[in-house]
Amino acid sequence: MAARTVIALAGSVLVAGYAVLLGVDALVLDPRAAAPWLTPAELEHALAGSDWRSARTLVLVAVALGVLLPAVGVVLVARLRPPARAVAAAYLVLLALGGPVGFVVTFATGMTVADELGVSGGVHSSTGVALRVVAVVASCAAVAAVVLAARRPAPAHAVR
Repeated sequence: MAARTVIALAGSVLVAGYAVLLGVDALVLDPRAAAPWLTPAELEHALAGSDWRSARTLVLVAVALGVLLPAVGVVLVARLRPPARAVAAAYLVLLALGGPVGFVVTFATGMTVADELGVSGGVHSSTGVALRVVAVVASCAAVAAVVLAARRPAPAHAVR
């Protein structure tokens, strides 16, 4: 198996895992951390009459895109056969995009939780903090990978 294929598969698992964990954090872990005194049923009941449905839909769309985009990337890598450095840079960029996407989806759910339960906004769960740290590290690594991919030309193949 070519290095670019391994990188694409590993990158897809990382990006999809990030997306799923982001969804779990936004819909379950962060609201529970914001209002630990409520049971899950009480929390769902408290949020039922608000903008929670539209915020939940936004999170689910983001998770679906976070799973589908890397899968499309694997197909593109198999067809186009780009250099491994470019594949690594692309998947690092996808992982780094989890930061802004995470901000948008957790802002929507967090504001709903804050408005309905009278708690402060912001990140309440340690999982949310960890996701943001991963996105920042991926952003730095993506910049480095893009610079390295642009500086070094792809290896020349012998033409017969």
